[in-house]
Amino acid sequence: MKTWSLGENDPICLTLSADARFVQTDYSNDQIWELGWWGTEVPAIWLQSSYGRRTQSIHIFPAFTYGGVTRQDPQTFVEPVTLRRIWPNLAVLAFTPFEELRVRAEYFIPDSLAVMGRFTLDNLTALPQVVNLRLSAYLQPGEQANPMGLAEFNGVSTLSGQAGNIYPVVMLSGDARKVPAAYPSLQVAATIAPGGSKTWVWVHTAAVEQERSFERGRELIQIPWESTLSRIEMVNANMLSIETGDPDWDAILWMTQKELLRGFVGPTVHNSRPGLVNRRGIDDGYARSKDGKDYTGPWGGISTAATVYLARQVLPIAPDLVKDLLRNILRTQNSAGELDWAPGLGGQRAGYQALPLLATLAWDYYLWTEDEGFLAEVFPGLFSFYESWFIKLHDRDEDGFPEWDHVIQSDLESRPIFNRFYPWAQGFNVAQAEAVDLAVYLYREGQALIAMAQLVDREAITALIQERVVELARRVEDTWSEKRSTFQHVDRDSHRSHTGLQLLKRRGKSKSKLDRDIEPPSKLLLRLKGDPEKGKKLKVTIVSEGARKRQRTETITYRKFQSFWDWSTCTTEKLNHHVKKISVEGIDEKMTMEIVIPDLEREDISLLLPLWAGWMDAARARSLVQDTVMNPDAYWRQSGLSVVPATDKAYAEDDREDLRSVRMSYNSLIGIGMVEHGFRTEAGQLFQKLMLLVGNVLKRDKQFFERYHADESRGLGMGGNFQGSIPLDLFLAILGVRFISPTKLWVSPGHPFPWPVKIEWQGVSVSCEQSRVQIQFPDGQRVIVEGEGGRFIEQLDAPADPPATPEK
Repeated sequence: MKTWSLGENDPICLTLSADARFVQTDYSNDQIWELGWWGTEVPAIWLQSSYGRRTQSIHIFPAFTYGGVTRQDPQTFVEPVTLRRIWPNLAVLAFTPFEELRVRAEYFIPDSLAVMGRFTLDNLTALPQVVNLRLSAYLQPGEQANPMGLAEFNGVSTLSGQAGNIYPVVMLSGDARKVPAAYPSLQVAATIAPGGSKTWVWVHTAAVEQERSFERGRELIQIPWESTLSRIEMVNANMLSIETGDPDWDAILWMTQKELLRGFVGPTVHNSRPGLVNRRGIDDGYARSKDGKDYTGPWGGISTAATVYLARQVLPIAPDLVKDLLRNILRTQNSAGELDWAPGLGGQRAGYQALPLLATLAWDYYLWTEDEGFLAEVFPGLFSFYESWFIKLHDRDEDGFPEWDHVIQSDLESRPIFNRFYPWAQGFNVAQAEAVDLAVYLYREGQALIAMAQLVDREAITALIQERVVELARRVEDTWSEKRSTFQHVDRDSHRSHTGLQLLKRRGKSKSKLDRDIEPPSKLLLRLKGDPEKGKKLKVTIVSEGARKRQRTETITYRKFQSFWDWSTCTTEKLNHHVKKISVEGIDEKMTMEIVIPDLEREDISLLLPLWAGWMDAARARSLVQDTVMNPDAYWRQSGLSVVPATDKAYAEDDREDLRSVRMSYNSLIGIGMVEHGFRTEAGQLFQKLMLLVGNVLKRDKQFFERYHADESRGLGMGGNFQGSIPLDLFLAILGVRFISPTKLWVSPGHPFPWPVKIEWQGVSVSCEQSRVQIQFPDGQRVIVEGEGGRFIEQLDAPADPPATPEK
């Protein structure tokens, strides 16, 4: 297992939590900790938490006394603190506070209600040395908080306090005693023999009863450390130990895996298997309800898109957890086959149809495991889910090209055409559009189902699915713009895209005679600015002509508008070939009504997804990659691919910087599409942008972010969000490696990175050079793979020796 030597200025993330692969974590009371040695008011090596905001913070930190000198501040140490090992629930630090004394500090999260550690002090001299270890706990006040103080339980000295409804207790082995210090502290002393060492164990527990905290601490302080560490190492042998030519890359790729595994919580009373949360930081993990159903935000349910992105990253290291995710989601299926968009572990439901990527995920799981039994188990539910997208509820014109129900459902609500929350956006009703991204997802989903059906003896239904995917591909291809080298969203009813045009903009009530032809025919978008409470009597009357040139009147009242702060929008239901006149009534002079032909040619990153779908011919793929994806004046920005091209008029106007952001999930899919179309070098360039970005952020902020600024190295949105982790699936696709078992893998020589890359996993070692791949299996057998193209490499069992004969 890899040993690190990472310091404060390296790309590290030191949040620790109970590991759902070892214990059942407590969804409603999950105490999460962060380790560090910089930037706090108490200079020390600190371990901190807020118990999910039940207190401001609790800090636990050591100090060391030798030769009458006490050192607590790492800045005074002879050698700096370095991170030596880290997993989701355990970290190991090494440092030298005195020339004569070296320390190894281990921090372990055994369950949701406890944290513990071990300090091992080595005497580096040829003489016996007397040393003291002091452990302090500083509880800053919060709800119902009592500060830490000395408490004795059955003759054992502890530190104890209260934070909300829990009672923290800190214990230190070795007959610890209270000692006068600036903070509540326990201290032990020992004489260490020349060249010898001394070890002390400490425990912190925080149960809802003080006596239970003490009893649990007394149990944990007796655990066998070495066997516990061995078990952690064994389970984490599934993690990819990656060595590149860049130490920062190695650290980032490891921190990504560590954080992804920390994202799993449970099981719960509503889910029999662990599930994902969006973030698991020191301020998370506490719900007032016992089942956690009152959680919102990062713990209240995770979207399908986020689930699929994170699951794809977890597949190489913990495929069983991906099975759990799919089973949890399938539990939400209704009689129509629909699945919930963001089911929470506490039974929360979003009420939207899930994004169609779940069969795709199941097929990805099979590619990494070749587990046909699981495909047979989930195929019926996934096929029903796929078909549910083509009922009239989601395919309103029943033409085989479904529509989103809500812009949030697409997981890209900031796209300028459909967003209705900000002045730079239009607010066109996404349910009245046929969006490229939905078609791509359904195409890829259909292809996954066809492949699955052939393995699970359900080939009879493949013809139906094939008809659907062919039609979806054709319809998206029809939206291609040669002039702009991109695909386009289209109107649901006209099946065409068009530029925007303002028809009128008036304050207060008005009557306007327009007599304007509209080509191509279009719906109208109404945008009302002002206090929604003053618009309740609004009535807009539109007199127009349809395709048959018959005059008609459409009346729109305020109840048809969707409002957010001082913006309200509404899209008309009918296509207009000619608009005669428009009247606006029922609003005062402080409100402004704007009526426009919506601009469906405004671009967003989802229009690049056909590259990932897999149907594009080589010429069109080349045009999309070279002219659009890699255009530095459009999507190809300093930090990666931006949500909208820099040419969009709102790119510089977005105060929240949603548009000027890099989303890892989209960068991953598009990058993989580039690899699949032969643009492996270009995908490598994209990945290098992402690594430079995340490396700078981790060095500074020590955490991933929900998204990142496209033109600067900084995070945006929620800090600690697992969706901001580096796309491991993109890295492995570019590298050309897929592990199936320790004796079987898929490789493709010819990666574009500037140095060799070595990966170790479950005893197999893969060394990837630019022109060849060398594989060493667990038994020592070596295989060298050269040449272009991907292939499977499998180590077959050696034939048994023939039975011995008298002659032999």
